[in-house]
Amino acid sequence: MKSRKLHFIVSVMVLSFMSVGTAGALFDEIEGNWVAKVRDNKVRLKLTVFEDDESWGEWSSSGSFERKDFQGLELKKEANFKLQREAGTFVFNGTFKDSRGMGDFIFTPDNRFRSFLKEKGFDEPSDKKMVSLSLQDVTKKYVNDLASIGLEDLSISKLISFAVHDIGINYIKDIQKSGYEDISPSKIISFRVHDIDIDYIEELQKLFSEISPSKIISFTVHDITVDYVKNIQELGYRDISASKVISFKVHDIDIDTIKGLQSLFDEIGPSKIISFAVHDITTRYVKEIQAMGLEDISPSKIISFKVHDIDKDYIEYVQKLTKGKDLSASKIISLKIHGI
Repeated sequence: MKSRKLHFIVSVMVLSFMSVGTAGALFDEIEGNWVAKVRDNKVRLKLTVFEDDESWGEWSSSGSFERKDFQGLELKKEANFKLQREAGTFVFNGTFKDSRGMGDFIFTPDNRFRSFLKEKGFDEPSDKKMVSLSLQDVTKKYVNDLASIGLEDLSISKLISFAVHDIGINYIKDIQKSGYEDISPSKIISFRVHDIDIDYIEELQKLFSEISPSKIISFTVHDITVDYVKNIQELGYRDISASKVISFKVHDIDIDTIKGLQSLFDEIGPSKIISFAVHDITTRYVKEIQAMGLEDISPSKIISFKVHDIDKDYIEYVQKLTKGKDLSASKIISLKIHGI
């Protein structure tokens, strides 16, 4: 989905609006300032509202729009134009010099849209949320379509986030059809933020007997590709879990590292490979320990050696001390633990 995305930034210094009329009532209108730059058929617009109290607080919204979204937008010295949405209408007044403009605006929320949202089970949106819904061009059809696929319990904030990230109905349906019928709104947003498409989901599902939405998100966060997983599985770890793959990637375990460790042991599992990475155990360290002639050097023993700072010099020391009698890996670890 490569359609228009609106990148919406809101900074809130004061959460309350000064009321007009009855105390606690919502604004009928919001007034503020605008600046804009027009390039080809795009309009980059920033709105700023200053709080009408002693706090000097402000909040702002900015976004990129199609020029055709605006009614009456002309690059003239005197600029009067409008942006009309289902959730409300912006009326702009000001001036343009070449492609840059600035001035004042008035936003009037559409109370019919506010009532529609309440009827659909949403909490009553504040005027600030109505501004966001309008800028994101959230429509009744979009709300109804979301409800029709099981997303009728969204918060206003989630609804706005869906619109910000241009989450289409077909995108959600594809995710649900892939086996995640009950996926949460937050996970859907994360999927979209990380550009997770249905092809990537299906490829991962082929590689694991089970993989949750959270794990898929973690895969993208850590840039885990399908080929990376396949290469690990081809080294004998067909049943490796998604969690283990994530740990491999987090600890920078690459295919050459795995092959190097496999060449040093008859068998080494994914958990031990991860432990080797955690404790910074290199193939050089393993070869030095193995060269000391001890017979029972398993991956677990190597990890214990590293944890207790046992190196080849210490092994040589205790070999001389005991003259090599019954000196096993376990015995060396015990001697080190007891301060010998």
